[in-house]
This record gives sequence, C-alpha cells and structure tokens, in this order.
Amino acid sequence: MAAQGLKGPPYRFPHGNTKEILRMRKEAMGRPTSRHLSHDILPIIQPEIHTWVNTCDSVNFLTVCWLCGAEIPSLAWSSASTSCTEPEIIKEILNNKDKNFVKIKPRGFAKKLVGDGLVVLDGEKWVKLRKLANHAFHGEILKSSLPAVVDSVHMMLEKWEDHESKEIEVFEEFILLTLEVIS
Repeated sequence: MAAQGLKGPPYRFPHGNTKEILRMRKEAMGRPTSRHLSHDILPIIQPEIHTWVNTCDSVNFLTVCWLCGAEIPSLAWSSASTSCTEPEIIKEILNNKDKNFVKIKPRGFAKKLVGDGLVVLDGEKWVKLRKLANHAFHGEILKSSLPAVVDSVHMMLEKWEDHESKEIEVFEEFILLTLEVIS
C-alpha cells in the first residue's frame, strides 16, 4: 500500500491498530460533549478516522486489526481498510462501473443500521431498487421537500428536550422520523 502512495499509521503486530482504535474511542466517549447539537460528530464516533485522515492524505491506508476477535468481534481476521475523503474518488467508487469494488455484507449492529438497501445490494436487486429510488431523490423533488424535513427534525428535537435527563431510544426515534419524512 505504501508503494502505491497510501499512507497511514504503522501496523502493530499482532493486533494491527485495534488497541489504538479502542483507546481513541474510549477517550472520545469519555470527553464531555456540549449541549449544543453539532454535525461534527466524526471525532466522537470514529476518532481514529478523524485523526488519521487529518494526519495523512485524503486517501489513506488504515490497518484495522489482525486476529482480534476478542477486541472487535465483527472483525475476526486480519484486514486492512482504506478511507477516502476525496469527493471525485468516492463518486467513482460508488459508481463502480468496472465492478472493481466489492461491497461488504454488514453484520450485527451494522446490519441493523443499513438494512438491505442500496448500500449493500449488488446486481439485479440493486438495479431495481436504484430505479425506484432515483425518482424520489431527484434534486428538484428533494428541494421541494426540504422544509417538511426540517420541520420534522425540529419537532423531534423539541420532543427530545422534554427527555432532558432520560435515555432516548435513538434507533426508534429515527425510524419514526424517517416514516414521517417519507409520508
């Protein structure tokens, strides 16, 4: 990877960067967050990506783990991950016209998060869903629905303010938000 110009943190035997990733995540979760909502959540939910993307190139090589099923159960064998923040390269990867990029089938929590949608599908199923979704995500249609989406999000946030010191089931809340936006 280094010979191809991909930079990243050094590999550490035998666990790759797993221990460093877990340490960074623990530190990020331990830092207090402000009461104000912010879109800048990457340093909190994936501090390793945030750190390495800012210290390496926009396209960088991240050694994730090696035989580390105990630390991160979803990653059981040696694997390498490449993160890209360059919009043109991301567009090429998502288009995948030459079938060079294989989609990973998510498991566990990731499966619940992304479901069986366009993100994970390939082949005929992907083509069928893409055609259905294409009309709904046309720029003009999205622009016209933006005020309704903003209103729905504001209503959800107002409801959350009433739960000031209580736990909120965010997964359920986003399902309701999605249903409201779609309807």
